[in-house]
Amino acid sequence: APELQHRREFPNATYFEAILDAIPVPSEIHIFTNPLTAPGADEAEDLALLARWGMVHANGTLVSDWAHMIAADVFIGSVSAFSVVPAILNSRCVVLPRKTLDRWSLGGWMDGDSGLSATLPACLARILR
Repeated sequence: APELQHRREFPNATYFEAILDAIPVPSEIHIFTNPLTAPGADEAEDLALLARWGMVHANGTLVSDWAHMIAADVFIGSVSAFSVVPAILNSRCVVLPRKTLDRWSLGGWMDGDSGLSATLPACLARILR
């Protein structure tokens, strides 16, 4: 159905909840979303849940959003082409879902679907020395 073509494969909160819980406290967390259509009830609920972890940026400009993502100490991307460019240009810690890693993967990228208890602390120690 046309109304479903822009919906995400799964809600933002489903993917990000486990990953964000692995980020050490205190951390400054920025969450970017750029819905192609007006947010529906599901997306509004996801944004409210995500706001528990950090500042949510919705409908920003592509260049501004990518600049923040590229400069992030930890970039957590989703299943989208929107995430691939900043992932490639971010030289720090990159976390992507397995479905994205199956198509695009550079050395050192972390699988957000398999838990980050070992890989994320090691990456943070490397970049924060």
